[in-house]
Amino acid sequence: MLNRNIRISKKKMHMYIFSWLLLMIFIFLVNISKQSMKVSSAIEDPSPERFILHDLRSSAMEKTPWNRTWGGINTEYGYGIWGDGAGSIYTLGDTTSFGAGREDLLLIKWNVDGIQQWNRTWGGSLHDAGIAVWGDGSGGIYTCGSTYSFSASGSALVLIKWNVSGSQQWNRTWGNSSSGYAVRSDGTGGIFTCGETHSIGAGNSDLALIKWNSTGDQQWNRTWGGPGYETGYGLWIDTTGNIYTCGTTRNSETGPANVILVKWDATGNQLWNRTWGTTLDENAMSLCGDTTGSIYTCGTVWNQNTTDILLTKWNMTGDILWNRTWDGASSAMGGSIWGDGTGAVYITGVVYQTIVVDGHVTDQADVVVVAWNAVTGNSSWYRTWGGPLDDYGTCLWGDGAGSLYICGITWNTGSGYIDILVLKMDISDPTAAITAIIIGVGVACGGAVAIGVVVVVRKKRHQWI
Repeated sequence: MLNRNIRISKKKMHMYIFSWLLLMIFIFLVNISKQSMKVSSAIEDPSPERFILHDLRSSAMEKTPWNRTWGGINTEYGYGIWGDGAGSIYTLGDTTSFGAGREDLLLIKWNVDGIQQWNRTWGGSLHDAGIAVWGDGSGGIYTCGSTYSFSASGSALVLIKWNVSGSQQWNRTWGNSSSGYAVRSDGTGGIFTCGETHSIGAGNSDLALIKWNSTGDQQWNRTWGGPGYETGYGLWIDTTGNIYTCGTTRNSETGPANVILVKWDATGNQLWNRTWGTTLDENAMSLCGDTTGSIYTCGTVWNQNTTDILLTKWNMTGDILWNRTWDGASSAMGGSIWGDGTGAVYITGVVYQTIVVDGHVTDQADVVVVAWNAVTGNSSWYRTWGGPLDDYGTCLWGDGAGSLYICGITWNTGSGYIDILVLKMDISDPTAAITAIIIGVGVACGGAVAIGVVVVVRKKRHQWI
């Protein structure tokens, strides 16, 4: 975690006191129900607009018309987002304010106007986190992450199925010292999870790909890696059932990290694998494909003390067609990618801008969305969103109707704690304002986690580990 000291000016003192008064009311009203491995607890919030932030800063666009936060007295992180195409949006992350243990998985359902429908927590007495969420098109919602509470050793990958009302259907764990970072449905009843494992495979850690059916039975599992360190972060399935996984590989603790892309058939046979990199560190955190068979991976490349968003285009046989970087004239990191299928891809992440606070030079982190021409690789436009403190974009999903939904993390809750951030963005008009949907009350300072991996930030080194 990144620790920072935040000075609160006298000008903001009334807001600070007001937020604490609201917080006390919030604690009094919330009833935190216990949960077990079989029964999920529910924290209902029918009236989320409890704390309003004004005058949040944005660049290359107008100020946001409204914004809200979701959180409790401790910290909440948002990692995954998915929409069903029928007006419901699901975000996934974790919470230390609610639930049964030190940290619990947190699933929230919203409508397209940003009104919370319900929220659920899941976990035991230890640390449990949700990283990725996806649906099967038949009313099943799948969340993937890691659990220490229900693992024999270290963490285990956890997959949970929910219905649209937030009732848990089943949960499954897999592996020791393992984690899940991505989940997808193939539309025919197959559910796939991707992550890493330290308990089986060839090296210190290996990419892990697992297929399940809709009732939670494991169909098969595969690992990929060498004697070093491999992790799978991204997962995508094409229209013919081929599976693509991306991530990072490192031969040794001191060697450079490189991008990996592995293609599998529907039965788990590896078709090919590719690595790409230089003497610098690179990774691939997310991927998507288009109707022509091209694959796009996004991540970060490190260049001494700065970072760039990295976008790479591949063909279906694993050849690189081009790669592009973007830094926003400073430093930036890529976390998630989405393609609209009509010639554009979008990446969300974080951009760092140098600012002066109380006479001290520091890096300001803002959510960034960068649009690219999928054919040429040229950047079309970018937009940033942020308040006076740090904000991170961790995942995005597009509805195919001109809107992007971005999940992330914000420190801009009025009193310093970390809360879940959700943004709705109209990509049909890049000059329009991003709509901020940040729901809840929360207060504190700390670090940032994106897509399930810790972000060590500031100018010393930006590193996904």
